[in-house]
Amino acid sequence: MYIKKADERILIQILRGFAIILVVIHHVMKCFQLSNEANTLLTIINSVHVVVFFVISGWLFEKKRSKYKSQGMIKFIKSKFFQLLIPYFAFSFSFAILVVIGSRIDKLEKLVYSFTNGNIKSLPQIFFDIVFYHDVYYESLWFIYTLFILMILNYFMSSDLFSSAPFVGCMLVVAIFIKSYMWMIYDLEQITILNNVIMYLPWMLLGRFFYTKLCNGFILNIKIIVCAGCALLLCIIRYYYIDLAYFMGLYARAIWKGIEVFVIRISFLIIILAISKYLMERNRYRIISYIGDNSYDIYLIHNPWIVSVLAIFITKFFCASLLLQISICTMSSIILSIVLTRLIERYARPVYRLYFGKLGSKK
Repeated sequence: MYIKKADERILIQILRGFAIILVVIHHVMKCFQLSNEANTLLTIINSVHVVVFFVISGWLFEKKRSKYKSQGMIKFIKSKFFQLLIPYFAFSFSFAILVVIGSRIDKLEKLVYSFTNGNIKSLPQIFFDIVFYHDVYYESLWFIYTLFILMILNYFMSSDLFSSAPFVGCMLVVAIFIKSYMWMIYDLEQITILNNVIMYLPWMLLGRFFYTKLCNGFILNIKIIVCAGCALLLCIIRYYYIDLAYFMGLYARAIWKGIEVFVIRISFLIIILAISKYLMERNRYRIISYIGDNSYDIYLIHNPWIVSVLAIFITKFFCASLLLQISICTMSSIILSIVLTRLIERYARPVYRLYFGKLGSKK
């Protein structure tokens, strides 16, 4: 399976399409009562979807690296601030204000308190938490906050050394060990953004490495695809049927699970790359590519604004299987996200530019 340089743009949009569908599925599933088996699937989905976006971001950063360096640090930071942090602040502050207002309305007070676990903050505390991403109400926007930091780090790590195979490999190994054993010293997850930067920087660097080595086209060997599929299947079987506590001590389990997550992510990347190329060869990628084109808008608006409302509606009025309810909610969330953002773009252009990262672009 040969992937040409000319395939790059469509391929990236297909990959974004698959990734954002998994992101929406993840958020939809969290709105339903799940069995232990479904929660296991949710854990697996959660370990792969965002990695695709970080790898793509690294690929595109490396592609535009010369342009970024030539335009200067200030202009680069400004463009990423408008694209990433302005939407983060706009949605986060809007949601926080609605929470505060809702907590003071009798009919909404109970709903708001259940959503926030009774944690209604003062405005200064809200401001501090959003700026430093600490215990925020709008948790799903962690990705763009993290991506902004990683973009700045990559700007200062623009040397070829940082996209070389030895360095990227070392970073991936270090991330596995930190994730596996750092909890014995300090729970990094208490500092959410620091944890995310450490965990996802290697994957962005991997995307840069892929671009440097594969930008002129590459062959995706069928043996590699089969091995990736087998590895992913074995990891999933282990998740469902084998409790490592019967075979391993605490520390051995920790490193095993770290390696296992790495294998799942790499295998998944290879498989969806192969599926994407397959769809391109048969000209069956239009819908998934269109979803990929709108992936950023979908990401920003679908959760919790659309997903939560649809989940409540579907649970109340659709007496169907859990799988069907989740499928309907996922498809509806994606469609409504696209329709709503297009309406906002058409009829409230300034609002769209503010909330969807277009302030720094030309009108």
